Amino acid sequence: MAKFRIAANAEIDLLTRDEVRGILADWDAEQAARGRGIKTLRFSQGVPNVSINGVAFVIPFSPAAGYVWAVRNFAAQLSASTTTRLYLGDTGTTGPTNIPLAQLPAALLPSITFSNTQLTLNEGEYLAFVGGGAANLTAYTLQVLQTPAELAWKLN
Repeated sequence: MAKFRIAANAEIDLLTRDEVRGILADWDAEQAARGRGIKTLRFSQGVPNVSINGVAFVIPFSPAAGYVWAVRNFAAQLSASTTTRLYLGDTGTTGPTNIPLAQLPAALLPSITFSNTQLTLNEGEYLAFVGGGAANLTAYTLQVLQTPAELAWKLN
């Protein structure tokens, strides 16, 4: 540290230019490490007018082994306005479980946004989308944050 003498005969220690640079470099490295391991994924897909009238359409994407997803947004495009529900699907083929996640109001483009870890998916867990009327699903988008399971705390 650089030392200076002020008029009152007191000594103060100030950081040198190199010390400031070192502290800022350490802080930058710490901030970069906080974000390491998090990856944004977006799955968008058009589907050929799939009926969702009381029938689950299981979104065919799930975290790979050793990863966890924080679901940030789900949006769908329907052929007609209807109330829809989002469930936690148990596998990629069997439809919804008894775990409802959200009910979306009647709309042609229903969507829902989740906060940081409000909805997480682990390996083997899927989202299932169900409609209550005569609407067909024509497209959807799913946006998630992915991180290795041991770094899931970084999603907060």
